[in-house]
Amino acid sequence: MPNTLQTCPVCHIPNFSVRGLKAHRCKGPKEDPGALNVPKGETSCLPSGEIQSSEKFAECEVIAGPPAKRGGLDPARHQLAVLNDAIGEINAFHRAATSAADAAKAKAAEASHYAILVGIRLEQIQGSTAHGEWGKLFSGRKNPRLTSNSAQIGECAEFEFSQDTASRYMEVAKRIRLERKLSGKAIKNLELIASAPEIDEAARTTLNKLTQGQTLRQLYLDLDIITAPPAKAKTEPAKPAAKGPVKSEAQLRIEDARESVWVWQEAWHKFVKRGQLDDLPQEETRALHEFLATCRDQVKTRIQSAKS
Repeated sequence: MPNTLQTCPVCHIPNFSVRGLKAHRCKGPKEDPGALNVPKGETSCLPSGEIQSSEKFAECEVIAGPPAKRGGLDPARHQLAVLNDAIGEINAFHRAATSAADAAKAKAAEASHYAILVGIRLEQIQGSTAHGEWGKLFSGRKNPRLTSNSAQIGECAEFEFSQDTASRYMEVAKRIRLERKLSGKAIKNLELIASAPEIDEAARTTLNKLTQGQTLRQLYLDLDIITAPPAKAKTEPAKPAAKGPVKSEAQLRIEDARESVWVWQEAWHKFVKRGQLDDLPQEETRALHEFLATCRDQVKTRIQSAKS
């Protein structure tokens, strides 16, 4: 009875005899390791024959355990299959993160487009509003009571932002025209874009050229509408004081004596300058005179002993 033909468990080449399989020099899997497909049922992390999810990669018993049983997939190939699965999922997360970042950047730049259009529309409304009525159009206005001449303004809707925000919007529109040196035709085109109910692709291209893809905050900073907070000064660590020569006890006593004399002399000058000497009673003035005389005699004795 002929021997049953066998298949190489590594490269999956079929029709080997037992002796031929032993002599076979396997060169590894034929397919691309980056796109390795493991047939179900060879071996697995799950009873169903499927490769376990990459979240269990480090806990895979086939990878960490003993060599595969007869008819099973080699642990090294199994590890490669699980690794490829993990890499594919990580790449998918990377693509999602990049896409979200690009979308956020586009949305942030879009805010600058709308700021210019809001500023233009506000300029138009402010130009047609009667004197004293402009501030009554904003939320949180200080004086919401209507006057006899403001019934029409007072009864209409109000803006959902403050007057300071409106001023920044209008300043954006004004400085964009000046900084970008727009011609009369370009300004007219910008006003038409602002009056349209929606922004089409051509209008978005025009606005993107004006804002240069900047976010609203970047545009405010670029046009000097707001100023960036001052950068925090870096505090350098204090340098250790240079160690000088060690002073003797006699030198320290001399320094203390000098300091005491100058402190006493400065206090005495202040005492005399303020006229406090005149405020002393007669008895205390005599006591002070005796004290100063004693000090004078002690200093005189010290000078004479130093000369001898």
